Amino acid sequence: MKGKFRRTTLAFAVLTSLSAGLALGQDQSAAPSTPPAAAAAQDEAPAAPAETAATAPAETTATAPTKTRAAVPGEAMPADAAAKAVLAEEPAAPAETAAALAAAPAAKATPAPVMEQGALDLVKKMSAKLAATPAFLVRTRSALEAPGGTGQFLTFFTESVIAVKRPNQLSAEIRGDAPPFDFYYNGSKMTAYEPTRKLYATTDAPKTLDELLPFAAKTAGILLPFEDVLYSDPYAALTQNLTSAFYAGYSVIGGVRCEHVALATPEIAGEIWIDAKTDLPCRVAGILLHVQDAPRFSVEYYDWKLKPKLPERLFTFTPPAGAKAIDFGAVTGAGH
Repeated sequence: MKGKFRRTTLAFAVLTSLSAGLALGQDQSAAPSTPPAAAAAQDEAPAAPAETAATAPAETTATAPTKTRAAVPGEAMPADAAAKAVLAEEPAAPAETAAALAAAPAAKATPAPVMEQGALDLVKKMSAKLAATPAFLVRTRSALEAPGGTGQFLTFFTESVIAVKRPNQLSAEIRGDAPPFDFYYNGSKMTAYEPTRKLYATTDAPKTLDELLPFAAKTAGILLPFEDVLYSDPYAALTQNLTSAFYAGYSVIGGVRCEHVALATPEIAGEIWIDAKTDLPCRVAGILLHVQDAPRFSVEYYDWKLKPKLPERLFTFTPPAGAKAIDFGAVTGAGH
């Protein structure tokens, strides 16, 4: 993904693999300990205003005729000379002081990355559930932001029906705001079909789903909005380059309790909701940090069928009458 979205490719909402994890036992409500530097700053508290006011008149009267040498940067001044220099300076007007404070807001500390084992365990359970499922049928609802003609982000929605037989069969029907799009893979051929104009493209393909996903992206610019559930080891894909992961509580999606895991990589700030009973993904969402203006996406999974009857013809494209074969760039809107 190079930062530009085409309407013709919205059907492949860019959902690069997410990563997640979190320690359920960690108490996030506990206040963080004070950093050593902050503690030292607190120990060196400035003199109380009352003390300064009390000493100011006497010091000013005694030292008014005395000329104070300007301090050289980096040079320590004697204590009495420093006091005289401070008292000799004219205090800033209240308005100037307020302006100076407004112009210099306090720096915010960067929070340390969080990596919670409890959240990683949730993602491992989800991954194990998917990997142990030899075939499944699932529906998805996807949303993806893309810049409109004025530069304002618009949100586009698609719905998909996905059929999978591991290790090397996949079919998908994608409908919605993007042009309709069908995808077929049978372990040897990959086909994309646009039914409205009856255009299709076919090419030889790798032997497994794990190899297919990067191949489809590189060869045809196809990034499927549900690819996280297709890998033989989703956990490895989701946690690649992981920088942060933690448990964010739970949500109720479609009447189902789903455990909420927040996660991050250098490219995506993401979230996963996992069904608390079935360990299947309920929803995935994220921000594409590596794409211009950081658009958001989401995919909701529902109506899972883990023992479907999937005929072989479902994964092999048979051109309908009048269909025209073209190259992949013309079908997907992506160049080679």
